[in-house]
Amino acid sequence: MLLISILWSSSQSLRDGIKNFLKFNLDQTSATAVIIFIVGFVLILVISKKFLNTLIPQRFKLIAFISTILIGFYVILKTEIFIDYSRFYDGAEKVCQIIDTSKCDTVLYLHTKHSTEGMNPQLTFYSYRKLSRSIAWIEIPRHEFERISKFLSSTKSHIVIVEKTAKDKTEKRDELNNLKRKLEYTGYKPVEEVRRYILYKKNLMPTD
Repeated sequence: MLLISILWSSSQSLRDGIKNFLKFNLDQTSATAVIIFIVGFVLILVISKKFLNTLIPQRFKLIAFISTILIGFYVILKTEIFIDYSRFYDGAEKVCQIIDTSKCDTVLYLHTKHSTEGMNPQLTFYSYRKLSRSIAWIEIPRHEFERISKFLSSTKSHIVIVEKTAKDKTEKRDELNNLKRKLEYTGYKPVEEVRRYILYKKNLMPTD
């Protein structure tokens, strides 16, 4: 089971292919993934059985079994206790809580150039309104100031999410600062800042 788990976790493409196959989305990619997994599954069972029966004497089989259990137990402890997951928390859950409790009907997501397909998938995971499509979600690269200005001038009230990057402290600093000034000039104020995002809302009573 340990070896089969390693096989399953070895490739995202493998998992996606098998999931698509189980959903009856049959194509060459999903069929190939299923064949690879089945072949690997069978080989693991055959080799493991042969290894246990021929290479490990009867008196050592219990030791081998206990060792396997201890390795699995160690992996669980390492994953659940010893790894500090706080470095992976980027604030998506907190931002989505604000979105889901807001009465705004549109979110403007200004993503960095290096984002995968624009948006961090965690935002969809944590936001019920995003997942259920009960709120409009517009994605624009944050360096395209002309498109951003046009969008801001065409709508009255919505949430703006600015995605941050580690490069904001160096070569992307001016880009982020210019974007902040543009948002504040058009009446938006920051209401929440987390590790990866800054959330802006329309200032209902803008001042000069």
